[in-house]
Amino acid sequence: MAEASLKELVSLEKYLGLKKTNKYSTQGERKQQQHRVIKQGRGSPPGSSFDPPTPEYVQEQQDWRKKMISVPVLQTKDGQNIVGLVTIACHLVKAAKQEQLLGRTREESAVVQQWLEYRIVQLGAPGAKEEGRSTLRDLNGYLEDKVYFGGDFLSLADILMYYGLHSYMVDLTVQDREKFVNVSRWFSHIQQLPNVQQHLPRVHIMKNRIYTNVH
Repeated sequence: MAEASLKELVSLEKYLGLKKTNKYSTQGERKQQQHRVIKQGRGSPPGSSFDPPTPEYVQEQQDWRKKMISVPVLQTKDGQNIVGLVTIACHLVKAAKQEQLLGRTREESAVVQQWLEYRIVQLGAPGAKEEGRSTLRDLNGYLEDKVYFGGDFLSLADILMYYGLHSYMVDLTVQDREKFVNVSRWFSHIQQLPNVQQHLPRVHIMKNRIYTNVH
């Protein structure tokens, strides 16, 4: 996940026209989870002061460790660390003096922030792709009467959502892309914007069939 996030940030720098590239690193973050305490291990003598963990507990811990995620870190010139994809992305937008991508009004800014949070929580969480079709179905409904996630204006949310949804769209068949017509329409539009695509391969979408379904 961290490697993909770093590529996104480098691509965002190029899109924003930032000529001086930044140096990034990563740090680990664990998803908070309540641990289950095993009182007695399988096969251990009753009343023993220490019971070895059961195979189920061992497997649970292994699965939990896999949920450790790495997040990108940007070190600024003054030595401060900016942590997290969205936080760094917003910093880059401001550095490029393109604040309109964060919303032109308070209301628009609130909507953009909501979608940026969605990008991390819904698309960036471990195992998120397992719920891919459900996610695409929800987004397809939302985009039914919208050009962009913010409504009628391009925002940072569209760019990061494009990066986050790219692997979802690649995995879909042509027929599936037609089922999610509104997502496909939005995706096709975003990937054709100058300098957005960058490191990602183009996803071919049959416009003539998709756009005829848009009213």
